[in-house]
Amino acid sequence: MKNSILILSNLIAAIIILLLALVVFLKRRRKKVNKLFSIFCVVVSTWLLFYSLAYRGRDVKTIELFFKIGYSSVILIPILTFHFVIIFLKKESKILRYLLLLGYMISGIFIFLLLFTKSFILGLSRYSWGFYPKAFPPVHILFLIYFNIYYISATLLLFFSFWRKRNISFLEKMRRSYVFLAWMVGSLGAIDFIPNYEIGHLYRCFPIGPFVMVPTYSIITYAIIKYHLMDIRIAITRAGIFLL
Repeated sequence: MKNSILILSNLIAAIIILLLALVVFLKRRRKKVNKLFSIFCVVVSTWLLFYSLAYRGRDVKTIELFFKIGYSSVILIPILTFHFVIIFLKKESKILRYLLLLGYMISGIFIFLLLFTKSFILGLSRYSWGFYPKAFPPVHILFLIYFNIYYISATLLLFFSFWRKRNISFLEKMRRSYVFLAWMVGSLGAIDFIPNYEIGHLYRCFPIGPFVMVPTYSIITYAIIKYHLMDIRIAITRAGIFLL
């Protein structure tokens, strides 16, 4: 039963986020922030989709392959978060550009180690709800440090871009605050790293990724409808929903 919940929840969340990516891209495809957000959505959807396939799998090798493809997307989440926030806030500085380049290089190294070595993921752990990737602590802990540095940095940049700021409009302040709220909700997905380690009684921790991602992107969708986030305007009438 738990396995079926994971399969369906990951699949449904992946489809919802992909649809949002399509809306954002088609409406303002020439804007860099919209393209980047769409890429971000595709990456998150890839994680959820391949995890859904992994939970459904029967062959251990196939399951491990699906998890590795999904985990490659997880590795990209912090640097894409950081990149999106920089573009969204229109931040321009050499330091941020260097940090961005460094982040992509680090993520590339981790993806290489994940896909072609056993120094990132050792194999699979088996739980009551199914298989799950088993981390190799030395390298994986370095990955978690990288993950937290870039994700927290992006979140702080967002927070201080609207907190007690009087030189931005109310509309822009609400846009930034809702993106910040979405990222804070999304950060709860980090709980899914716990089963990677089989830490004492916590090893039975149930993955909550899809249950976190749906409200995260629902907040973004609300900000699009209410505050025209990323310059997207949607008209909701009795006849339907229209992009303006």
